[in-house]
Amino acid sequence: MLPVVGNHDVADDGVSRYLKIFGPLYYSFHLKNSYFIMIDNSNEKEIDPWQMNWLKNELEKSRKYKHTFVFMHVPFMIHETLLMINPGIH
Repeated sequence: MLPVVGNHDVADDGVSRYLKIFGPLYYSFHLKNSYFIMIDNSNEKEIDPWQMNWLKNELEKSRKYKHTFVFMHVPFMIHETLLMINPGIH
């Protein structure tokens, strides 16, 4: 099991509960020739600048592995796709 934080996990001050049960909100590890990156985009809007910097570094580290996998709760393109369908969404 690879936990990835989601919007329902952090609602109503659930961050501390998530951290206690599952650990960090974002993390990475390698296994054989694969590199795994879990990111926190649970706010459904953006990745904060600290995590974005961390992600850039992790992606650079992952270059020495044959496979790189990035997991997140909300697909990156979902917000942009919704804006294309309904320009009134913010």
